[in-house]
Amino acid sequence: MSPKKIAIVGAGCAGLSTLLALRESEHEVHLFDARDELLSSLHDVPVTLDGGTVGCRVNRSLTIYDAERSPNFSAMARAYSLYPDKVPFLMTSSSSKEDMKYLWHYSFGRKFERGIKRWMPGALFNFSSWILSVEILRFNHVARSDLTRNASTLDDENKNEDGSRAYDQSVYEYLKRNKFSLEFQERYFLPLVCILYTITDRDDVFDLPVIHVLQRLWTLDLLRLPSSWGNWNVSRISGPNLPVDSIDVPFHSNCRVNSIKQDAKTGLFALHYECDEEKFSRDQGAEPRYEWDHIVLAVPGDVARDIMKDISSKEEDLILSHFTSDLVVAVLEKHPAQPAGSDGPSAATFNYATSPDLLDPSVMISYGYRQHRCKSNMTLHPFPSSENAPIVASVTLNLKSPPYDLSRIQTLWEYQQPRLTRQTLLAQKQLKKIQNTRGISYAGAWTETGNIGWHEDAARSGFRVAEDHLGARSWKKGVDFEAIRRKEEAIASQCVLPKEKGQDVLIKLGLALLLAGLQVLDFGLVAMAVLCGVWEGQGRMVGGERFAMYMEEWDDRAGRLKMRLSGKRSSHPSLSRKLN
Repeated sequence: MSPKKIAIVGAGCAGLSTLLALRESEHEVHLFDARDELLSSLHDVPVTLDGGTVGCRVNRSLTIYDAERSPNFSAMARAYSLYPDKVPFLMTSSSSKEDMKYLWHYSFGRKFERGIKRWMPGALFNFSSWILSVEILRFNHVARSDLTRNASTLDDENKNEDGSRAYDQSVYEYLKRNKFSLEFQERYFLPLVCILYTITDRDDVFDLPVIHVLQRLWTLDLLRLPSSWGNWNVSRISGPNLPVDSIDVPFHSNCRVNSIKQDAKTGLFALHYECDEEKFSRDQGAEPRYEWDHIVLAVPGDVARDIMKDISSKEEDLILSHFTSDLVVAVLEKHPAQPAGSDGPSAATFNYATSPDLLDPSVMISYGYRQHRCKSNMTLHPFPSSENAPIVASVTLNLKSPPYDLSRIQTLWEYQQPRLTRQTLLAQKQLKKIQNTRGISYAGAWTETGNIGWHEDAARSGFRVAEDHLGARSWKKGVDFEAIRRKEEAIASQCVLPKEKGQDVLIKLGLALLLAGLQVLDFGLVAMAVLCGVWEGQGRMVGGERFAMYMEEWDDRAGRLKMRLSGKRSSHPSLSRKLN
């Protein structure tokens, strides 16, 4: 391929992976970014606590990944001498931010039992806990069974004309069809999917094509008991940001690209951008300078659409219009310090909480920071001690539980986050129609339909653009595309579903019968409690659990079910459809 002058817009994972792959090519490459730092989404930001007396660093946004299943991101990180921290997957879920009832540890057994006991006294004698555990086992078997049969049962009557799998059945319809309870959805399934996808709207989860979610869970090796989950890492880079001198190409920092134009005769592109006064800048009123042979838009989809507004065709604009972003507010809160040996929401890596309003589809996701050394392997970053006490803090996305305790809020940030919806997944399949059709390539996690993880998708998209569109080849000190492909093939071979056996059918039947028995017993105990007049919690169940707690939980589940079946309408259109 003849040498080209290439502009990469965006210095995130996708932009830097493209740049890395082109490092030894003959192309002249320039990097543009609206900020003055590289890989800003991966790095900590400096903050101060206790009125400026304690300095530390936190990550305002977070993505988890499995290093063993992220060969592209791992290769990029190694090339830039970045080594993300390793943190076990530890999660809580609740119906309100102050009510963390379930604490999912990275392994079951003693720690799982201790977590449930602490947050639900007598939980081992609470049938809802047993029902939830059985439903998790049942979901894993049902999902694997449906995927094993090539997803034919997911949409028997809705096939595409070419015979490919249809995307008509949503997650909500799948859960309803298989009769998974609200308890299972709100205590296990929704927290898991929201955290994996970084989704802050429950309706977006319900609307996703179920085949995509099941394939992702299987690829990530999560259709098993949590005790068998893989080694999850947190993609947070400790310390200062990646230095600018780690790249050997011109970096136009603090330069926001507003639009591009293309010369009809030569096919060359002109960039219109604004930079700081100290940086190279282009007068927006001047004659455009057509100098770029190829443009790589390694920015979010909605930003790419805005940059393309002057030259995009109807097809390009239509496809890009399905890639949108949400405004996310991240709040850093300080919490009262807990004893060093205690468990709690702040001891978990991730905390998931739904809104107390049953018709509000929003969720809150927070991730915790602790100082305690004995628990440092379960946290994202050990905080220093203040003069008075150890510091326990968390970053919460979309804090929506007023009134806020302003004394606990230390700082906040706002940023745009790509939104994953059904329309996004369908549009990803159409991207190939506009990808590299006239010297413009799109890169970023939003361009990939893979089931690995956001940073892995971003790095893979950058490598693919460099290799497929710009002729990049493997080189010793950078990216070995052949090694990455071998790793991807090995991962794919590990993800091949085994054929369903007769014992699998018997297991599913046995779990269904066990679940039905527990639910009947659950209902019978509630009825007996009502008849005995212990609604106010004067009696005790087996193991010392108060009836009041049991009845309160049953009433909560019944209230949610009643709300969904009452025909009430929500302002959110998709939720209104679900309530029909």
